[in-house]
Amino acid sequence: MLMLDPATLHLLKEKVGALDLKQNQKDTLLKRIERLEKKESLMRALTNFSQALIHKGQKDKIPESDVQVLVTLLEQIEATL
Repeated sequence: MLMLDPATLHLLKEKVGALDLKQNQKDTLLKRIERLEKKESLMRALTNFSQALIHKGQKDKIPESDVQVLVTLLEQIEATL
């Protein structure tokens, strides 16, 4: 999974803001950066969910076969992002 550095995204926003472009062009670029940030947040949530499922499986709170099915589905979701 590719994790985006928040500092790099912030720097990218600053650079776009400093560009000599029309405001609507800047806004379009900034919206794309915001989408990257949302995707990053979603990827992090999926990873945390997978880890929680694995942990519960190791503690026998969820059957291991169910954990594997759920983690596989989460990986498929992550692959589409």
